[in-house]
Amino acid sequence: MGIKQNSECSRKVSKKTVRNPLIIVLLVGLLLVLSGGSLLGLQTQHPGYLTGTQGLEPQFNSIYFDGTWWSTTEYRTITGRNAPSSLSFGYSMDFDPDDVQAWMPDLCGSQQPMTVDTDVGPKSYVWNYKVETGKTLANGSIVDVYKQFEMYRYKCDWAINVWLTGSEGEAGWPKHIVPWNPNYAGTKLWIKLVPRSFVYFKENPDQVFFAPAYIGLAQDVSWVGVNKDGTIIQNDPDILKTQDLIPKAQGEVVGIYYERGGGDIMTEDKLLSYKGTELDPEIFRDEYWMRIDLTEFKPYNWYDLGVLHNWKFPSAYMKFMVYLFVVGQWTVYFKTGEVPTLNPHTPILHVTDILGEIAAWLTNPWTLFWLFGIGSLIILVLLIIFAPGVLAVIATWFLGRKKSGG
Repeated sequence: MGIKQNSECSRKVSKKTVRNPLIIVLLVGLLLVLSGGSLLGLQTQHPGYLTGTQGLEPQFNSIYFDGTWWSTTEYRTITGRNAPSSLSFGYSMDFDPDDVQAWMPDLCGSQQPMTVDTDVGPKSYVWNYKVETGKTLANGSIVDVYKQFEMYRYKCDWAINVWLTGSEGEAGWPKHIVPWNPNYAGTKLWIKLVPRSFVYFKENPDQVFFAPAYIGLAQDVSWVGVNKDGTIIQNDPDILKTQDLIPKAQGEVVGIYYERGGGDIMTEDKLLSYKGTELDPEIFRDEYWMRIDLTEFKPYNWYDLGVLHNWKFPSAYMKFMVYLFVVGQWTVYFKTGEVPTLNPHTPILHVTDILGEIAAWLTNPWTLFWLFGIGSLIILVLLIIFAPGVLAVIATWFLGRKKSGG
């Protein structure tokens, strides 16, 4: 959408006004700014692309959290905290609604592009419908004219990682210190799905249209953890028993929405067409939406000896099976295996080394001084209670040495 230009700038400038070259330069610069670069053919509104191939492109668009939409342009300041420290959305995501290293941890996301599973051939759907009745051919024959319409269904693979990360303060604190247990429960992550129908050169007559037919989990969500020695734990039991989201189990599907938030259907005016035939706007559109519900998504905390704080952040690996409807010739795409497979994102953790902590405490000079003082006091009390005669001998000896020294 263009920006409305200032009417004063759009008026013709008289010859007397333009005698100063500096004024001309300033006016041209102002027009370029107000036109959003359109005078130079720039398209500054496009954020780029995930890959240069045709197909369906997922974008981490926004989050509904704490009763508010959060995106690159939408946010609010949570009472008693600083403004959001990270609102990074797009082909990856880093969301922190408050301070950099306090309160809520960062909610992050990454992905691999959708790739075509060429081991499963596309399924073809063909329709023939009458476009003309009683047409007379050159040889005098009278025929009805039919037009063929063909659509394909492709199987694709897609995977994302969703995880938390942050400082100790963002992991949580025990109730007897600061009662804080951050949790993204109830948060909804919205992913925008944009058809990319690149033609690559201006005179290319080929058109291609994409629409998602099915998006579901190809396998159970994998909850990744890590041991204190750095060993990766697949389906970490500590994380598995404390986290929940939708979808989570193999076969669970996500809804495909026309609008963010799941609004009413048929809200766009543009009708897509292929070779003069309008495509069904309930299927083929300019954008689609899906959401992931974080019903329980929080750090895992535990305490050794009741005081030594340990924590883990959750990381969910989600592999999807996607079916796409395609109208036209899908020419440029990545096959599954042509790009690296997305690995689960390894979360960070802190596990206390109890023996190391005890050794460090015992070798601390202040600890030794404290232990010596407490030990001496205990010995003195024991002598007073159980061996007062020994204490009297020691006192007599000490006083005698003092007199002789005097």
